[in-house]
Amino acid sequence: MKYKAIFSDFDGTLYRSDYTISQANKDAIQRYIEAGGHFILATGRLFQSILPKAKELGLRGDLICYQGAGVYDIETRKLKYSNFFEPSLALEVADFLDERKDLVGMAYVDDECCVQYKNPYTDNFAMICQISYNVTGKTLHDFLLGSNPPMKLIALIAPDKAPQLIDEARRQFGDRVVMCRSKPVIVEFLPFGINKGSAVREVCKMHNWSLDEVIAVGDSENDISMIQTAGLGIATANAFDVTKNKADFVSVSNDEDAIAQIIYKFCLEEQA
Repeated sequence: MKYKAIFSDFDGTLYRSDYTISQANKDAIQRYIEAGGHFILATGRLFQSILPKAKELGLRGDLICYQGAGVYDIETRKLKYSNFFEPSLALEVADFLDERKDLVGMAYVDDECCVQYKNPYTDNFAMICQISYNVTGKTLHDFLLGSNPPMKLIALIAPDKAPQLIDEARRQFGDRVVMCRSKPVIVEFLPFGINKGSAVREVCKMHNWSLDEVIAVGDSENDISMIQTAGLGIATANAFDVTKNKADFVSVSNDEDAIAQIIYKFCLEEQA
């Protein structure tokens, strides 16, 4: 088999707009695994949020979380690789977010989503990710002073204000922090060098796979790093334009069984 592994984003790529995984995608993934392939989810979600979806798909092995800041083993639930914020830098980003009154700041700490207060933005986020969240009653800065380093920091903000937020953050942090949108209303903050592409490289090293032997599929800006890292980078038809422009191939949309199309076109065509 030419492509030994497929690294797939979840929301907007495998997950449909109605928040389900199609049977066609499930069947294709199972056929790919039975043929010797490895299907690996690469998501910005918490481990606790994506684990039930991995089990629904019958996956084993590696699971990339937090936009690449952590790699877990599905069966043992142990963290195999991590690269989280340095505490001092996390506090700088927290101060930057705390000063803004047009957004809601969130932190992923110890595989929990933590916010200062409950509001419609956080409720919608929790509904989509199917998780609960911890209301701390503290600013991000004050909360992080007494916590472990965060996996990542998030701003929930109106779509028309997200570009300005990213521009201001780039001016303040330079190349120390990477900002990307996983959804129009979600801007994610990670230390420089931490992204899905770096996680794909780490997993490939673990298994002695060449990057030319893997596929990466995604729809958002945060997927570009792994799309450009893999031997074959694919964007779904519903992807951001900037993501499609970086891809080697554009598939059908997430609502049209993109993953199934990719598996049959590039991995199982010799068996069709």
